[in-house]
Amino acid sequence: MADGKDLNFDKAAVARFTKGVGATIDGLGDLGGATGSVMGKGFSELSMTGMEAGHHGLLSIEHPFVRQWRAVHRHELAGSEAAQELLDYLDNLPWGASRLSWSSIPNRFIPFGEGDPQPDWVEKFSSTPLKRHPLIMVAYAPGREALIGESDEVLADIDVLYAGSPGARYFCGADISQGSLIPVVADFGEFSDEGVRVHLPGD
Repeated sequence: MADGKDLNFDKAAVARFTKGVGATIDGLGDLGGATGSVMGKGFSELSMTGMEAGHHGLLSIEHPFVRQWRAVHRHELAGSEAAQELLDYLDNLPWGASRLSWSSIPNRFIPFGEGDPQPDWVEKFSSTPLKRHPLIMVAYAPGREALIGESDEVLADIDVLYAGSPGARYFCGADISQGSLIPVVADFGEFSDEGVRVHLPGD
């Protein structure tokens, strides 16, 4: 805005916006064949890689919603190379029209309930690989920094951290070893309007 102030929207408004934009992006998949809107097919003149089309969106760590979250939560920023590890891993998995093709990927779906994610909703992740890790890395796009936060806090506010970002978004568990961030890309989740789907990698 001209006065340099951020606009404040409640989570319900953010969710409505995200759902509308996401549905529009999904609809583009009908024009582009098997890999559709996520993989950037059907629009050769725009020529994007799969991960660029599937993870770019409208959001980054500098979005007002994310800046507000960062102002009140302990967090770190990871360089773009950390996010790229996750994006490269995802790019080698089966994809559908607008997200991963989960029919061939072991997973557990945790739907959103009424209202915002609550502590009891976060507890539903206790038996998933994401909860093996004290941290979660939230990736936004190739070439962009990722956000690192405490697992429970990130899961509780995952809708805020991905608000306004169309389509499915991806994040993963992370550890700290000898002062270095270790993204555990196989322990990832997919955020969507309906909830979170968690990958269940084989032991």
